[in-house]
Amino acid sequence: MIIKISDIPVEGRDVSFSLQCDLLNKRINSVGEVYDKKSIKPPEYVFSDPPLAEVSLQRQGSTVVMQGVAKGQYSSPCSRCASNVETPMSTKFRIVLKPRPKDEAELEEEDIEFGYYTDKEINCAEVVEEIVVLELPYAVYCTEVGKECEVVEVSEDDSAQEEAFVDERFAVLKNIKLN
Repeated sequence: MIIKISDIPVEGRDVSFSLQCDLLNKRINSVGEVYDKKSIKPPEYVFSDPPLAEVSLQRQGSTVVMQGVAKGQYSSPCSRCASNVETPMSTKFRIVLKPRPKDEAELEEEDIEFGYYTDKEINCAEVVEEIVVLELPYAVYCTEVGKECEVVEVSEDDSAQEEAFVDERFAVLKNIKLN
């Protein structure tokens, strides 16, 4: 949803819109593609229904104060038991937007409640999408939605195999005698 700055009256403007699930899911889950095998990959999040945003825009000269709430529901694997967890999300936000300066040296230090717009218009969906992505937790647990994790049982065969495993790199240490 793109709003031109000139279309925001002095008394403000309220808008409601839905985010596109496919774009949001792609953006969230593309982060895992840049991780190497040594890093911990973030969990996968899936929005099956489009999150709804209710936004209020107030213009003060060329500065726009954008505030509102984004609500939705996502599914993600539990970090303990790996079962799929449906989690509701509701986040309030307030962000001050200014025109992007032509000289990059004039850019101020980044702040989560401060941003820029270009071409005398604001892409509200893009701003809210960024807020939703930042709001997602890195670890999701079943207990957050009132459900206990399913206990994963380890059979005796599995534990015996783990104990029997010896890392070959440390096998030479077995012969060392300590005084």
